[in-house]
Parts: sequence; C-alpha cells; structure tokens
Amino acid sequence: MRIFVDTFQDCAIDMTARLQRTLLLIIAVALGAGTFVMSLGSNVTASQQIANDMAAGTLDQISVAVSGGTDTNNFPDDADARALTLPMVLSSGRRIDVDIDTAQPNRFTTANVDEYVQGVAVAGVTTGYFDVMDLTGGTAGAWVLDSTQHTNVAYLGVQAAKELGIPTDTPYPSGYQISLAGHRVDVVGIVQSSERARVDNVILVPYAQAVAMKISDSEAVLTVRTAIGAGGPVSKALRQVVRPDAPERLTVTQVATLDSLRSGVDSQLSRLGMSVGVMLLALTTLLIANSMIVAVMSRTSEIGLRRALGASQGDIARLFLTEGAITGFLGGLAGAALGVVGTLVTALANGWSVTMPLWLPFIGLGIGTVVGILASVYPATSAARINPATAIRVD
Repeated sequence: MRIFVDTFQDCAIDMTARLQRTLLLIIAVALGAGTFVMSLGSNVTASQQIANDMAAGTLDQISVAVSGGTDTNNFPDDADARALTLPMVLSSGRRIDVDIDTAQPNRFTTANVDEYVQGVAVAGVTTGYFDVMDLTGGTAGAWVLDSTQHTNVAYLGVQAAKELGIPTDTPYPSGYQISLAGHRVDVVGIVQSSERARVDNVILVPYAQAVAMKISDSEAVLTVRTAIGAGGPVSKALRQVVRPDAPERLTVTQVATLDSLRSGVDSQLSRLGMSVGVMLLALTTLLIANSMIVAVMSRTSEIGLRRALGASQGDIARLFLTEGAITGFLGGLAGAALGVVGTLVTALANGWSVTMPLWLPFIGLGIGTVVGILASVYPATSAARINPATAIRVD
C-alpha cells in the first residue's frame, strides 16, 4: 500500500510541475469522454422521445382490412359501432378510396362533361373517420356520411376545393356544387388535415355512396383509435367483434411490428452514437499516448537517476501508468459532467423530455480512466526499458 501512496505522490508532484501539459491532457480526455457520454445520453433521450411519439401517434391506431377476395359485404353496416363496444376503443371509422376514372370529379355540374379534374382523390368515409383522424374545419353535420341512402353531399380538402374552384375562406361554403360520377353533389364543408391523415386533395363523400361506385367494399379499411397501451389487446379481439360470423375475412394490423420498428430505431441510434464516440476516444487515446511518449523522452535523465537509485522497471512503469490513470480519471470526471450538461442542453433545445440514466455519468468516469491507462501502457513500457547507464548520461 505504501508503494502506491509514494507513487501517487510522485505523480502529483510531477503533474503539478508540468501543470499546462497536465491540464491539456485532462481537457483532451474530458472532450473525448464527454462526447461519448453526450452521444449515449442524447441517443437514450431521442429513442425515448421517438417511442413516446410513436405511442402517441401510431400505436393507438389499428387498421382492419379485408383479407383478400372480392365479396361485396365484408363489413357490416354497423361495423363502426361494433368496434366501439370494445373497452379502451375511443373512436372508429371506415374509409374506401374510389379511383378517379370512376368518380370523374368535375367543377361543373353538367352530367355529360367528359373531362374531369385529375389533381384530386375521392374517398368514402363514415362519420367516425373524422374523429379517428382528428380532422377539423367544416366537419359539422358529418352524420350524413353514415346515411345508407344516396346522399349527394361532399366535404373537400383545402387543395381539392381550390382545384374545383370552391372558395376556402369559410369552412362552410354555401350554394356550391360539383359533379361526381355524373351526379350533382352539394359541397357542405372544407376539411383541414391533421398529423394522422392528409386530406388536402381529397373529396370525402358518404361511405355508402363510395361503396356503390366501387360495387364492393373489399378495399375498405376500418380504422380504430384506442387508449394508449390498449392497441395489443384490442387488435386481438377486433376481428371477432366486427365479424363474429367470419373473422377470417378480415386482417388486423399487428402492433408488434411497430414495436419492432421502434426497437430497430433505438438500435440504429445507439450504433451511430457509439461509433462516433469510439472514434473520438480512439483519437484522444492516441493524443495522450503521443504526449506521454514526449514526456518519457524529456524525462530520460530522471528515469536513469531513479534506476541508479534502485528503482526497478516495474516502479518506472507503475509511475507512468499511475500518471495516466490520474489524468484519465480527472478527465473522465470532467467529461461526465460535460456530457450530462450537453445531453440536457440538446434535449431542451429540441423540446424533448429528458431521459438521463443513472449510470450515464459513471460511464464517462470509467471511460476516461480506461483511456488514460491504455494511452500510458506503451510509454510506460518504453520508459521501463530505458538503459539506466545510458539514460543518466543524457543532458
């Protein structure tokens, strides 16, 4: 124990005598270890933020589609209401897209016009679709979308309205009609898109009307929105609730695939951060090793004197290894603090919720110490091999 105390004191004296060099080495370790800690911390925070965003925006949304075939009645008329009977289901709605050649949307209300607007899409939806997708704007009176009769009304996205010459300065334009499949259709509202669904260029008509155009509902999709965390249980029971007589005719999106995607994103972010951090640490190690080799050369006469006074090769090597460990420890301590602060600043600048694992600062401390020791192995070995008779004669 006395040997290590003496070695530590010798290192402290030498490092204090060469204070500028010592500070520069500590700063180098601090920057390397701090960048590594910041990379890990930022990746953990970013991964958690991605997970939260996915949970908030995607994992609470389940889609039910038809499992092949061209049957005409895959979804019962009350499919939306059946889905709502499940616990933790907040809203549900159906959508079916109609190809442009069938719908033939036109700004004119003349049935015999052959040309139609190409820059829009047509979809039939139920009332619940507005709630599931958080669509806003002129959505009042959306109950007409559930009518099983031939109701000639339409809601327009902002871009679709512009393409069709309908004013968008009010959510409820009055007295405007368009033509769909040769029929006059009253425009009853201008709908705004949301993060869940972009409907800027879409003409939304009653679901039953769209199914009549398509002849079959085999391309329809029922979308269900659940409470956070309820996606898995709901997805397992949804087919049986909607079609208890033939659940095999429906396919439910698997929440597990989104979990896999989230895991993959976490893995990729971690690999990226680790690769950057390792490269910086390798560079730091080389810089410290180079500095210590220079220090060994400048202290050749001192090493020779120590050997002449009875110091062994192990004593000389231990001296430089201890100096490297102290430098690495101090640099790692400063780097841990720098990395934690950098992680906090990055999270706050991006508006993320800060996720700071308790082990993160200790990673920086350990990395710095290990880097200091590794960087001093070769210089310590070189110093221990110096011939004392030759070294003591060096000026």
